[in-house]
Amino acid sequence: MVMPKSKKSKSLPKSTLLFSTSDSDYALILKPATFAKAEKKALKFGGYLADLSTPDENSEVFDSITGLLRLSKELQN
Repeated sequence: MVMPKSKKSKSLPKSTLLFSTSDSDYALILKPATFAKAEKKALKFGGYLADLSTPDENSEVFDSITGLLRLSKELQN
């Protein structure tokens, strides 16, 4: 989900990875959910589901998530 900077203080689930790109702040909640439930949760925390509209934005978010998941996996080992 995309998070406004002013809303970051709200308590997010423990299974959440936060990251920023050049344009936005994101919260990646690592718990499976339906679209409707994910959207409801995003709104609850003052954000919205990400809509990646350009190839550059998609690449930047994908690279950020890939890096975070790799780091998380390394820290668990």
